Amino acid sequence: MPISGYYTWNENEEVIFMKVPLKGVPKKKVDVFVSLNMLKISYSPFLIQLLLFGDVDDKRSRAIYDQGELKLCIHKVRAGIWGELLFDGSDKEKEELRSLAMIAYDIKIRNEIKKAKETNIEEKRKAVRAQVSELHR
Repeated sequence: MPISGYYTWNENEEVIFMKVPLKGVPKKKVDVFVSLNMLKISYSPFLIQLLLFGDVDDKRSRAIYDQGELKLCIHKVRAGIWGELLFDGSDKEKEELRSLAMIAYDIKIRNEIKKAKETNIEEKRKAVRAQVSELHR
């Protein structure tokens, strides 16, 4: 059973700032997951799993490992002071938000895979066109 990890946080209108002491855990053993309104940081035997007060932009958010500490800069979707980090709702509401975050992540990954395949196909087409063009010279 994982042990809940320790963190500190503060915010401004645009960003949530977090610090997580990693207690000697090497960088390669730290896993960070951000999606919609969920943050999960795993560094064995510790786990921080948070359902956030508001939605965040995972593409603009960053995590930096710095001298045994994980520093996160998590961008808010809508500017404003939250005043609190965690969503405070019923268990049912929390489960629904977790499900939405996972669905959003799944859609994002599927779209990225689709875009990568389309880009790969287009690059192959360009290469074939270039080869055919060279043959006709």
